[in-house]
Amino acid sequence: NKSANMGAGNLVILNDDIDCAGFDASSEWKTNIFSGRFEGNGHVIDNFVIEKAGETAFFARVTESGYVSDLTFGPGCSFTAVASSASLNNNTYAASLAAFVGGTATFRNVVNKGAVKVSSAATGGKGANFIGGICGFFNSTGVIEECENYGLVTNEAVVSGWTCLGGVVGCVSVSSGETVM
Repeated sequence: NKSANMGAGNLVILNDDIDCAGFDASSEWKTNIFSGRFEGNGHVIDNFVIEKAGETAFFARVTESGYVSDLTFGPGCSFTAVASSASLNNNTYAASLAAFVGGTATFRNVVNKGAVKVSSAATGGKGANFIGGICGFFNSTGVIEECENYGLVTNEAVVSGWTCLGGVVGCVSVSSGETVM
């Protein structure tokens, strides 16, 4: 399935590795909101290459009680955000798993080995850049546990706002409650 708009009742279980070589994720992958349960079972998604405006990741947003576990993004993966105008609050978000996270989302044992970046094509944006190996912006009272990033995380863009960049998470910000990392 090329669409990842799944609600809280949806369950995805990987039974094998996925090689996305030849798949044009930039035009064919629709990654709006995921709030279900994704169990990777220790499998690898590799050669997933995506370059989009605004929110760029495997899932643009993970919300509510979204849960992702035991998943690895291989070294052939690449996640590039190119512009900010179409995004939440005119910000640019780039990550492997989730560009923006809200609610009580939980990530356990997610590993990224691919490159994550905001390209210079996003220079001049009106918002901020949030760039992380696993998650760009974590606005959740959820959990990030045993997650690792080995991929290069870079920012090439200059924007009027500020830039948050981190190996696992670019920015954690919760107005009430707490996040567990």
